[in-house]
Amino acid sequence: MVKKAIIFGIVFLILGSAIAFANSPPKLIEGHAEPPVATPGTLIVYQVTYTDEDDDAPEYVKIIFTGTEAKEMRKISGNYKTGVVYEFSWKQNDSFDYRFEASDGKETAKLPWYGGTLAPVNIISEKLETNKIYFFSKENNEPLWSYDIGKNQVQNAVISDDGSRIAVKTNNYIYFFSKDSNQPLWKYQCETGAEDPSGGSGWVDISADGKYIVGGCRESLNLFSESGKLVWTYKDNIGIYAVSISADGEYLAVGT
Repeated sequence: MVKKAIIFGIVFLILGSAIAFANSPPKLIEGHAEPPVATPGTLIVYQVTYTDEDDDAPEYVKIIFTGTEAKEMRKISGNYKTGVVYEFSWKQNDSFDYRFEASDGKETAKLPWYGGTLAPVNIISEKLETNKIYFFSKENNEPLWSYDIGKNQVQNAVISDDGSRIAVKTNNYIYFFSKDSNQPLWKYQCETGAEDPSGGSGWVDISADGKYIVGGCRESLNLFSESGKLVWTYKDNIGIYAVSISADGEYLAVGT
């Protein structure tokens, strides 16, 4: 009886140890490139989020472009259990399919998980130097007005529920217009840096009455009043890629 108990205890100890030291494989999520459309020589920023339930740091996180060598990605922010953002940026002249890969030293994670590739950044051959913002009425296809933004590229545009106010996000700026004029009521320049002269990523949204505007830049989330006053800003060493504000302006959501 004692012998059986000892054997049972040893087996239980072995199984318990195996369970205790079982490895949770890492995961890669939220891989993307910004901007999705660019001219030759534009700095393209690639990001992916690495998570590991064991809180294991990765041996590597890489981005692999079709037909080129794998590139090491650098850690930006976060913790391994909830997610660490990794980034790689370079000036790109051609379009490449790409995928992400990481390892915790025991198992490998891929994005896409099935081993395929993600759609490439669309590199357009023509240098766009005469970009514009247009404002239309539903009555006809003739613009009510337009505004020249030069080499900047529009990332998104939103309009208040009554159509009286328009907010636009470009590479470098957040613009705010009245429907009655093509001259901005105000504009805000996003932060720039040596690694990202374009001002980076971002998005913009507007409350239903047009009294509050939220805009994302490369490293900040910004809330403005209708007059252009900066109500507050939230800064972090991450890209802001999507923002939304509730109709009454009370709540904001952001995606990085």
